[in-house]
Amino acid sequence: MGGGLKRQVARSASATSWIQVAVAFSVLMLGTLVYVLDRSSESVPFFSAISLADTLPPVFGRMGESLPTFAHVFAFSLLTAAWLGRGRRNAVAACLGWFGMDTG
Repeated sequence: MGGGLKRQVARSASATSWIQVAVAFSVLMLGTLVYVLDRSSESVPFFSAISLADTLPPVFGRMGESLPTFAHVFAFSLLTAAWLGRGRRNAVAACLGWFGMDTG
C-alpha cells in the first residue's frame, strides 16, 4: 500500500471511530432524556432536581419503558467497537459482549 493510501485509510478509520463515539453519546443522551422527562423523580435520586416528569405529560410513552435499556446496550456496543478498532470481528465481539452482559 502506498503512503498516501495508508494515510487515507487511517483517516477514514479515525473518522468512523469519531462518528461511532458521537452517535453513542447522542443515544446515551436520548436515554437520559427519558429519565428527565418521563420517569418520576424518585426513580433516580440524582435526577430529582431536574426531573420534569411530574410537570409534563409523558414524552416517550410506552417506548420510554425500554428505550434506556436499548440505548445503554447500543451506545456501549458502539463505544467498545470504536475502542477495539475497525473490523467485523471487533464489532461482533463488542455487540456479543454487551449483549451477554445485559442479558446475564
